[in-house]
Amino acid sequence: MTTYQFDECFNDVDVIEKCTNEKKVDAQPFPKELSGTKDPILIPEFVALGNPVVTIDGSFLEDNAPFIPDLHPGFFIIRYSYKVINRQLTSIAAARILHEFKSWSVDWDQASIRNSVVILTERTIEVFHLEAGRVKRDWGGRYRRLRDDGDEGDWINYELAVGPNQSQVLTSQLKANGNRSSIS
Repeated sequence: MTTYQFDECFNDVDVIEKCTNEKKVDAQPFPKELSGTKDPILIPEFVALGNPVVTIDGSFLEDNAPFIPDLHPGFFIIRYSYKVINRQLTSIAAARILHEFKSWSVDWDQASIRNSVVILTERTIEVFHLEAGRVKRDWGGRYRRLRDDGDEGDWINYELAVGPNQSQVLTSQLKANGNRSSIS
């Protein structure tokens, strides 16, 4: 069972408990002793722990690419797409996005995100890796809304617009990134 480390901005006890209670992963809360520590200092700490990190810091990759080593346990970023303007991503909204991802990718818990940065939004999922601080896009899929009547609670029903086998493509790409042992 993989252990996922939640970061400080997504340190929601209810979400962490729910993830752990699903018994597919072990979700760990943010360590209190690291509270207030800036990302460039946190990243080596998290990499040393060896657990993928889950965050709702929407600009994490853009802000921290130079500090993320090529080989790392993985980063899972949940954020709103750029189509959503002037809305703060709450823990509740992030939990809904995460739930939809888990529903779509039934084997998500078996796919290692080692050496990958996965960005999940209410519309898309993208996989990246880093080479010497430069971000390289590996794969992405776009979601299509099936229902949206304006209420934040009603946007959670999606269908992947790029085809039915994309969950397996995602898993294959994550596996390829996990097999990286040096810069390509």
